[in-house]
Amino acid sequence: MNGLWKEIHIQIDSRFHEPLCSFLFDLGTSGIEILDGEIKAYFKESGLDPLLIQKIENYIKGMEKGLNIPIPFKIKSLKVEEERWEDRWKEFFRPQKVSNSLTIIPAWEDIADINTEYIIRIDPGIAFGTGMHPTTQMCLKAMEIYRPSFSWRMLDVGTGSGILAIYAAYIGADSIVAIDIDQEALKVAKRNLCINGVKDRVNLICGSTDSIRSKYDMICANLDTKSLIGLCADFKEKINGRGFLILSGILKVELKDLYSRFNLKGFKCRDIICMDEWASIVLEG
Repeated sequence: MNGLWKEIHIQIDSRFHEPLCSFLFDLGTSGIEILDGEIKAYFKESGLDPLLIQKIENYIKGMEKGLNIPIPFKIKSLKVEEERWEDRWKEFFRPQKVSNSLTIIPAWEDIADINTEYIIRIDPGIAFGTGMHPTTQMCLKAMEIYRPSFSWRMLDVGTGSGILAIYAAYIGADSIVAIDIDQEALKVAKRNLCINGVKDRVNLICGSTDSIRSKYDMICANLDTKSLIGLCADFKEKINGRGFLILSGILKVELKDLYSRFNLKGFKCRDIICMDEWASIVLEG
């Protein structure tokens, strides 16, 4: 990766890292690293949006307004020349034991000392989903607990690195569809499906839930709360009766409002899993 790049530094509470990182990818960042609570996002200098910083600030202020809480933050930008920053984050990605059954490891690591039943190898590239973030881990744990005992179909909405779809293949899903609106994320997911030997088990689709016509016994979505609420009606149409909808990417303070929206559509809460300031909810359709 050659030429000039803009390195955007954002200091903000870790509760807001996931939605903010998602927004930065929407703005066109080519990669993100998080170190010591600070987000660093990289943008090509050529063709850079002159309103980039303002848009980031407006997004954070929008979160403040929506949550009705102050969100302190600092933003600065630096120019970076011909630096292979895209490999630096790898030194912070270490094997992660998610449960007694599952360990996530970097694709480039040796698996010799891993003794869980399932091992997922991940090279996340620019996509979200290393298995290190609580929102991802809660999804994976919920999938273990609520996987059906019969033949089942799974839909992964916003697949990112493909980690949830891969685990669905490991734990016995008969049919798996993974969708994302980001073509680059799907390239990452495809690579990870190949690394884990399940590329023929998962159907990758670039697009939104509007393109999905089938019904599923399990739907997983690790997004932000606003996006999840916006998809509520779609989820209701696509979940089989008594199927499980696993939602993550939710701040604890947002959970009550989110559940009230889904409850109005006929979903019932089966379980809530919390890690740090994050929550995941399991709903029955």
